[in-house]
Amino acid sequence: MDRLGIDAIIAIGGEGTLAAAKRLTDVGLKIVGVPKTVDNDLDATDYTFGFDTAVQIATEAIDRLRTTGESHHRCMIAEVMGRHVGWIALHAGMAAGAHAILIPEQKVSIEQITEWVQEAHDRGRAPLIVVAEGFVPDHMASPHSERGLDTFGRPVWAASRTSSPPRSKPAPASRPVPRSWGTSSAAASRPPSTACSPPALAWRPSTPWWRATGAPWWRSRAPTLNT
Repeated sequence: MDRLGIDAIIAIGGEGTLAAAKRLTDVGLKIVGVPKTVDNDLDATDYTFGFDTAVQIATEAIDRLRTTGESHHRCMIAEVMGRHVGWIALHAGMAAGAHAILIPEQKVSIEQITEWVQEAHDRGRAPLIVVAEGFVPDHMASPHSERGLDTFGRPVWAASRTSSPPRSKPAPASRPVPRSWGTSSAAASRPPSTACSPPALAWRPSTPWWRATGAPWWRSRAPTLNT
């Protein structure tokens, strides 16, 4: 910085950026820190840049999940950012009308979460849960992180592409030719959904069913059913 004639650096970022900036100031560099993090977890701030945008996007996504859950009578779980604090989960969950909001500041048992979900299901609603990434159930000491911590002591959530084994493609399922537009015998015999049942695995064969089975070309517009 002396050689380049730089008087100071403005560091715009969150926990990692400002933690590195703190180390540089400790060795004599002049740095101005600007709090910008979606988590809204920096001291000496009311709101940080990025938090409002994150809440708006999360609320819109959760609202769509709720509509999908109501249509399919399933429990929907939305995970949002929030390593140490649950601001995004709390604001977005309240705005979207979630039945349970799980944040790192409050430990909750799995039994309690199940009770909340069952109560919403008994009222005829599709349960909606919003959980922050750093939420810890009461039977665990810390959030699950299979890759450990990074250089700043933060859990590493996503596995790298090189270390994780490739996912195997699911085996093709038997897909009968629809008897009418958008309906099939498989849909008629499908059992009713239960509370918190996992979503169906969507899989599309490389060859369209209408081509593989010799169905009329005009049926190529029929929607593909999830099995």
